[in-house]
Amino acid sequence: MRIWITAMASVAAWGAVPAAEELKVIVTAGDGAVHNVRDPNPFIPVVEVRDPAGRPVLNAVVTFRLPELGPGGDFAGGKQLTMVTNAAGEARAQGLRLNPETGEWQIHVVAVWSGRRGYATISQVSAAPLAEETESHLAWFIWLPLGVALASAIGAITVLCVCLRAQPAATNS
Repeated sequence: MRIWITAMASVAAWGAVPAAEELKVIVTAGDGAVHNVRDPNPFIPVVEVRDPAGRPVLNAVVTFRLPELGPGGDFAGGKQLTMVTNAAGEARAQGLRLNPETGEWQIHVVAVWSGRRGYATISQVSAAPLAEETESHLAWFIWLPLGVALASAIGAITVLCVCLRAQPAATNS
């Protein structure tokens, strides 16, 4: 009993308190997403924050942090965005704007609520379409109207020929 009291006195003297159970931060959307850097509407990362008992946490403060350099992007206010969870424990990283750099990158997430913290990492990839893909799509948009025009011309000639053959021959009387 004396050892237990001494141990508790030491904890109190040093201010060390056993760590509170951590929050669970679950990535529900955006992990593994592959973004086209030319697309103005990237995937919106979403996390869900749960307490140690597994219940959704309302009003947890969630910070999404983007890489300072390299692939990634920014939010309207810079490299980090702070949101508050809704009743379902969800927070969405709205307003993500990609930069033109390609490669793998991560969003680091920290959730804080009632003295507890939780962490998550959202892995993403930014990619640009290959030049061949762009050229083949461009070729498609050029050849399709030309094909339609050619088919229309052939159809018109066919109708004209049929009409000319259907006219009765002129007779001399």
